[in-house]
Amino acid sequence: MIDVTCERVISLKDAAKRLGVTLKTVYLWSSSERQPRLETAKFGGKRVTSLEALQRFSQQDDPALALAGAGINREREARREAQRRRHGI
Repeated sequence: MIDVTCERVISLKDAAKRLGVTLKTVYLWSSSERQPRLETAKFGGKRVTSLEALQRFSQQDDPALALAGAGINREREARREAQRRRHGI
């Protein structure tokens, strides 16, 4: 469970950016039907998560997450490579 008094709270949109996935993916990971689940909390009328919750989520032993993580890294590397080509690096 997220403790908003001592964890670094971030929006789900920011979590998606940090993980290199869509906001929809973050919502799916936080849905109550899915296990393991990304922890979220309602804070100030908005749904949030924390950097620590992202860390706990990424450490859960789930083959689907491992595959998603591999896809995230490939997508991120492809974007970086495209930027390098555009800038002649």
